[in-house]
Amino acid sequence: MEKKKRTAKGQKSLESEYRAFRRAMDENNHKTVVRYGLKLINRKDFDAPPIIYRTIGDAYLFLATKIEETYITTEKGTRQRFSHPASKEDRKRIDENMKNAYRYLKIAYDKGAVKEPLEVARLTRAACYEAVYELVFLYPILKKCLEEIQAGVYKDVPVNTKHLLWSHFATCCSEMGNSVEAIDAMQNCYRYAEDMATKARDYGRLLFFTQYLPFNSEDLFEMHKIFNGIFKDITPYSHDLTALRDEIRRTGRKVRVGYMSPDCCAHVAMQFFIGLLDYANHDKFETFMYSLTQKPDHLTEDFKKNSDHFIDVTGMTYEEIAAKIHGDGIDILVDVAGHTANNALPVYAYKPAPIAMSGIGYLATTGLNAIDYYITDKIVDPPGWHEKYFTEKLLYLTSQFSLQFVTAGPVPLDDGAPCKKKGYVTFGSFNNYRKITDEMLLAWRAIMEQTPNSRLLLKTATYNYEGLLNVVKERFQNLGLDLSRIDFERAEYKYAHRYLDVDIALDTYPYTGGGTTCDALYMGVPVVSLYGERRNTRFSLGILTNVGLKYLAVDTLEKYIDMAVSLAKDTDLLDSLHRKIRPMILNSIVGSTDLYTKELEGKYLEVLGLAEEGQ
Repeated sequence: MEKKKRTAKGQKSLESEYRAFRRAMDENNHKTVVRYGLKLINRKDFDAPPIIYRTIGDAYLFLATKIEETYITTEKGTRQRFSHPASKEDRKRIDENMKNAYRYLKIAYDKGAVKEPLEVARLTRAACYEAVYELVFLYPILKKCLEEIQAGVYKDVPVNTKHLLWSHFATCCSEMGNSVEAIDAMQNCYRYAEDMATKARDYGRLLFFTQYLPFNSEDLFEMHKIFNGIFKDITPYSHDLTALRDEIRRTGRKVRVGYMSPDCCAHVAMQFFIGLLDYANHDKFETFMYSLTQKPDHLTEDFKKNSDHFIDVTGMTYEEIAAKIHGDGIDILVDVAGHTANNALPVYAYKPAPIAMSGIGYLATTGLNAIDYYITDKIVDPPGWHEKYFTEKLLYLTSQFSLQFVTAGPVPLDDGAPCKKKGYVTFGSFNNYRKITDEMLLAWRAIMEQTPNSRLLLKTATYNYEGLLNVVKERFQNLGLDLSRIDFERAEYKYAHRYLDVDIALDTYPYTGGGTTCDALYMGVPVVSLYGERRNTRFSLGILTNVGLKYLAVDTLEKYIDMAVSLAKDTDLLDSLHRKIRPMILNSIVGSTDLYTKELEGKYLEVLGLAEEGQ
């Protein structure tokens, strides 16, 4: 729109506002920069240059960062791994500032004022922020910038800028379903990590990304072993297990078990371990919950209530957390996160407890020599198959995990399979989008082609964002899937009721479902799963076997397609399964967290050498 002709009075006010804007810039008064910057760009008689938009965006970004920094622990000027959760009020202020930062930095980019790596890094921070998440827009910008850095177009780019750009590029790639490119980005990101904590986080992210791709077990193990070398300079605590055993016998005290997780909140992983607190034998065990939870909620209160000691360790360094655990005299420390987001695996490298375990929340070995045992079962890890792919010793239970159905909640079952009422079959997958490979999409296409009038219901966080959803739809369409028969839904915490519209759940491969498989079964929905030799392809196999539905897990893609199609055609069987499956899972070890906890606590006594005394 053409600007108005400026009057003499208008010229004077413009000059006054511009001087105030520049003075605020010189004084680093970011609120005033925003105030006068907005005045300038909103004038009808002034065509503001792009740099003003960039300056406003930078000011909003600074304001958001300033609030965030009040929740970040610092030591000698170094940002530590964990931060205190922000208050709701401050989180809202950060969100608004980040949204505004993205808005004006994007305008500046469109106007050609965001080109240099440092400028792109600021745009990247805003675009990747959770309340913005404009990754599709950002992807080509980052790709171009990183290619130019590698080609030497820009000199003296700070290492931390390169690190940030590669880290967020990995996020873009991963969320858009390109795990190969995400792993390559994380390898570059890891190269620029400057301290142990950052190296651990970056390499752990890389390891997690590998689970989405068909690496063989040997290669996965070799990659995981590298993780241990990050902590070569740490001096671990020493322990005398014999003396500990004698002390427990002599005093008759309870065994102290510590659990550590970033997910003591409404998170799918929470279902795997909250029952270990709910059903702990308090006559024999004293439980400690070490929480790294960044967004506490109503379920965090359950963790506080059900553990003997709830310790919030956000804001502490790895070394400080290890010292706290050691000072608490923990006998067995159990990791329930592995290499998932915001984990604290580096704490285990300090060996703060005599015995350490992992396995409940991750798909493979941690790679840490300091962790003694990995919790599993003989279905997922048949004896003689996978021991050589672990730095830990395998600790066998009936089921590697059990779920307490907190997310599903008290959702009643419908009266049989929905297809009996609707007249058509609905397939569903509520798994993470990153798990959906092209191979699985082609299998789903074949299933739907052989099941006329069927529909596919997909539900996950990726579909919350319009840009990402458009990428998803384009990919599906390019692989020949009929979008008119597919429903894409946003993620939500109370999602279990959506299974009431699903007849058959289609599992993913090679990274199968865990919590999603259990939730589907709890809602009476049969899950068709494909498994192989690699352990993380066998999670649903383990669940289905323990529930009494082993036949739904098959070992070839052809059988997977045939099983789904044959189930869809046998609506009477489907109807019967929908009525029977919930009682089956609740009567199995998978749904009996009390029995699972008792079995695992028996293993705790066993590894301490106290089982024979029933201590």
